[in-house]
Amino acid sequence: MKIFVSLFASCLAASAIGVAHAQTQPRSGTQSELQGEGPAAVEPAESLITALALEEARAAFEAGALGQAERLAAEAGTKAGNLLAAEAALTRLMIWEPELDREDAAERADHYADLVLQVDANPAQAHLRKATALGYRARFQPAWRAFLSGLPQASRDHLRAGLELNDDDPHLNAVYGAWNLEVVRRAGEGRLGASQEAGLEHFAKALDEAPDDVGIAYHFALAMLARGGEDSLSLARAALGRAINATADDVRARALQPMAIELLALMDRDIEAARDAAIYRLEN
Repeated sequence: MKIFVSLFASCLAASAIGVAHAQTQPRSGTQSELQGEGPAAVEPAESLITALALEEARAAFEAGALGQAERLAAEAGTKAGNLLAAEAALTRLMIWEPELDREDAAERADHYADLVLQVDANPAQAHLRKATALGYRARFQPAWRAFLSGLPQASRDHLRAGLELNDDDPHLNAVYGAWNLEVVRRAGEGRLGASQEAGLEHFAKALDEAPDDVGIAYHFALAMLARGGEDSLSLARAALGRAINATADDVRARALQPMAIELLALMDRDIEAARDAAIYRLEN
């Protein structure tokens, strides 16, 4: 049972980062879905009313009205609408929206990603959202059930599928980097094909491609704090400084920047408490 718990929990750190990119009943991905086999659903034609609804949804998203954005985008029923609906639901999870039913939000995000994959089997951003939603869904199940259901493995496979389509995407690289590092931290090198080297390489690539992205820097800091050791703590401080000094120009950055400020202050006061706080964020 302990091995199931360790392997399952190691997928969870990746789940938060994947909401930070793109314009945007639940199930884990299958091999045929990842490879695009089988007939795809037909994408509904976008009417003027649908286009206007999507514009309203995007405006609501940028204004921070994430529940409204999710509802309007989902009602559009198009590929773009479902991508945005997934992004909105996952962002609500990432910023710990008060009174949110987190389990239900994760299932909705997974469902929206599935709807996109039914229309287009290989859009990189749908794979990113699917992987992220699977990570959140896994948190709300008993560890052994999530592992035996293949949720961590499916999350990994969707990330790899997305990277095959766009290996320069900073958020796919960040999420896959986090996935690798957390697998190694919780279950050991090589478990589920994860390695510390891959985790650091993919995170480094993400930080290089998006140096001003608050979410990527913040979540790299969490990973380094959880990892521990002087070198990692130094990297965590630098990443938090980057997150704090970046321009908070979207709803995610505006929510995460105060968290970064608080975590850096906690590091200055009590490094063990800061590490505990980082691990809590990665696992809940």
